[in-house]
Amino acid sequence: QVNYPTVDEEIGVVSETTGVESPELSPVLSGAEVLQFQRLVRAMP
Repeated sequence: QVNYPTVDEEIGVVSETTGVESPELSPVLSGAEVLQFQRLVRAMP
């Protein structure tokens, strides 16, 4: 059985998972590379 969190636990979860900070993102593949992988996967038997 999973018990529902207490009010203090809920406040902790919200404060740890909610914020205004945005992570910096960087591309891992170009659009052309994605298309290459799509073609590769579709060519597999």
